[in-house]
Amino acid sequence: MKVGPGPAVAAPPPRASRLSLSLSLSLSLSLSHLSPSPHGFLLQNGAEDVKRHRWFKGIDWVDVFHRKLKPPIVPRVSFDGDTRNFDEYPEADWKNAPVVGDTERKLFEDF
Repeated sequence: MKVGPGPAVAAPPPRASRLSLSLSLSLSLSLSHLSPSPHGFLLQNGAEDVKRHRWFKGIDWVDVFHRKLKPPIVPRVSFDGDTRNFDEYPEADWKNAPVVGDTERKLFEDF
């Protein structure tokens, strides 16, 4: 099975890493306080709350909509299902996985 960020991901400098982690944590915490709506789980103002987050400061959302932004990394893909941009990991042995019990099934009754 191939999963992961791929070979193009490099470790950022420590200061940039801390800032990135801080902003991503802030965004994650913002998204963790979701309120239910008829259309799924959204923040009070929906996508606007996400777009206004400081993580996305400087993003021109009209350009995003019109696909005018140049992505920082463009992976090489030769065909549908091309997985060369992902790391390779050994497959899990699902035959030896424990069976889900009644207690766990009840947690997902309404899922």
